Amino acid sequence: MSSLRGSAASDGSADVSCRTEDAGDSTTLLYSVIRLIFRATGFVFYATTECHGVEDFPAAGEPTLLCFNHGNGLADPLCLIKATPRMVRFCAKDTLWKVPIMGTLIRNSGAVPIYRQREHGDQAKDRNLEVFRTVIEVLRAGGCLGFAPEGVSRFLPYMEQPFKTG
Repeated sequence: MSSLRGSAASDGSADVSCRTEDAGDSTTLLYSVIRLIFRATGFVFYATTECHGVEDFPAAGEPTLLCFNHGNGLADPLCLIKATPRMVRFCAKDTLWKVPIMGTLIRNSGAVPIYRQREHGDQAKDRNLEVFRTVIEVLRAGGCLGFAPEGVSRFLPYMEQPFKTG
């Protein structure tokens, strides 16, 4: 198996396999650098940020599923990276692995690709079976997984909509 950081397969898809020992809370160097940079420069994007309940965030080693509204592209995961005390392994659409620079960042930050039906049709279901195995490995190893149930970024006026059910 390859490491959790993943790689691009010959067909351009993202590799979702991970070793169990890499699935938990061990922070990658790139993730640490991203966190440091955003903590130091986050005020450029947001004059103030408020984080409530961080003291209640599950301790390292406790399986954690962090669900969040996804109102604004990369800003949402970056804010969560800044605010949370643990490494969050985000689920993201697999097409991001193919974007120059962003793909490298995502691949090396421990993210897990999600295959959407709109891009992969009927193959999405089969490809996501491996994704679910990876997700289970991350949680069994006590990792923290970030997941946006809506599955897409939305801009105003949708940003204040409640989570969808289902």
